[in-house]
Amino acid sequence: MVGFCAPESAAGGWGLISGTTRLQHVLFMYSESLIFNSMGIQISSKMLQELNMTPQEFLIEMATHFYDLGKMTMGQARNFASIDQITFQKELSKRNISIKYEVEDLMDDLKAMEAYKQKLNK
Repeated sequence: MVGFCAPESAAGGWGLISGTTRLQHVLFMYSESLIFNSMGIQISSKMLQELNMTPQEFLIEMATHFYDLGKMTMGQARNFASIDQITFQKELSKRNISIKYEVEDLMDDLKAMEAYKQKLNK
């Protein structure tokens, strides 16, 4: 669970800072404003206003960063950011982050398609 105390009107742009660098900058510059505990993360509204980010934008930034690092799967990251898969993939594209699709993923998808095909033929 993640809690925020910020107005939704705190939207804005970041200019030329890349997605991964942006999150690292945010966490470094404002680490004193973050409170991490086993219940969630609280981020001050002042911090979000200074960053010109909404709570949703901050969640997406964190989710794309951790997906890029391999710390979250796509499903975990999009659920963390509370967005659908297509929207998450668009956010990855904006940050030039490639979708991670390994041979094991392909094999799992092929098995699932075969099982679905057999189910339709019954």
